[in-house]
Amino acid sequence: MRSIKPREEHIRSCGGSQVRDSRDYFPYTAPACRNELEFNDYLLTGLMYHTPPALRTAFSRRLRTGHRVVFTHADLAPRNIIVRDGKIVGLLDWEDAGWYPEYWEYVKFFHRVGSGSLWDWLRYADDIFSATDENELVHYIALPTWQDP
Repeated sequence: MRSIKPREEHIRSCGGSQVRDSRDYFPYTAPACRNELEFNDYLLTGLMYHTPPALRTAFSRRLRTGHRVVFTHADLAPRNIIVRDGKIVGLLDWEDAGWYPEYWEYVKFFHRVGSGSLWDWLRYADDIFSATDENELVHYIALPTWQDP
């Protein structure tokens, strides 16, 4: 899946004209980003007005650039995986898919836990992902705490 090349080297959804990020079952969108610096700015634009300046600075400094942009499903969860005879035969729910920084699939995997049955699913992250990015994970999990709902 990661080898699918985009038409343009932009960070964007499959539709091509925007970034789409579902958080807590509400989609957030913005125009497609030309690079990861613009994508990081997009992540910071959702911070609430009353977010303390020290937190704004900390979030801004922790966002890195230089990740590869790869095709990403962005909602890997048991409800979206079709398994037949012990093998994955399909993936559902592609509305958040697109070309995003390579860590995006990993952080989105942990984002919408929801029901208790998914806690067990999260234990398989090391088996599912060949590469992890714990720094980006911790940052992304903290960021929505200070974003407008």
